[in-house]
Amino acid sequence: MGSTTKAAIILENRNSFTPHLNNQNNQQLKIMSNNQLKDLYLPIDCGLHSEYELAIMHCQLCRVSWLSTENTKQTEILLPQDIVTRDKQEFLIVKKNKGPEFEIRLDKIISFETL
Repeated sequence: MGSTTKAAIILENRNSFTPHLNNQNNQQLKIMSNNQLKDLYLPIDCGLHSEYELAIMHCQLCRVSWLSTENTKQTEILLPQDIVTRDKQEFLIVKKNKGPEFEIRLDKIISFETL
């Protein structure tokens, strides 16, 4: 899927979920560049959020696949530590076996499987 198509889908979905936006706000969304749309945070489903929280509470190792900041797919076995919110975006704080903690933006997670 090309970036223009992706941008159009995001705009279409964003507009359908935000009917309260006025015309000025809609125009602002339409003039966003593809880079801005790529970085636009899209809230995740509540069911997925609950899965992440349960894995944290039960200290379960998980196989997580996500898109990195370089837009490449990463897959690792990780231990979820926490979920944090910053700048109206949510992040899963995870830890590799003996590595430092790092964060994954929730809407960049492709798959999440408890082990």
